[in-house]
Amino acid sequence: MNRLLKLTIVVFSLSIIIGCNKSDEQKIYTTQQASEAVYTGFPETMEAGTKTSYTTASVALSSGSWDFNDALIGTLSTDRKNGTKSARIQNSG
Repeated sequence: MNRLLKLTIVVFSLSIIIGCNKSDEQKIYTTQQASEAVYTGFPETMEAGTKTSYTTASVALSSGSWDFNDALIGTLSTDRKNGTKSARIQNSG
């Protein structure tokens, strides 16, 4: 009887732990889906645009026109990017 009680407690505890992990994964996935569906072209990847100086100018990107002031589209290996391009900002942008 004592072994059966211990086995029941272990099985019950494992089912709670496994159930919590699945729930957390589902919450993360649902949050990611919601953020991706905000509007067409979101998130912007900067891959469609080109701007090589910090002077103020509008840039046509896949999500629409962006006004870059003290910013450019960077392609250096030191730029933090997801793909081949990123927005690089100086001063307050």
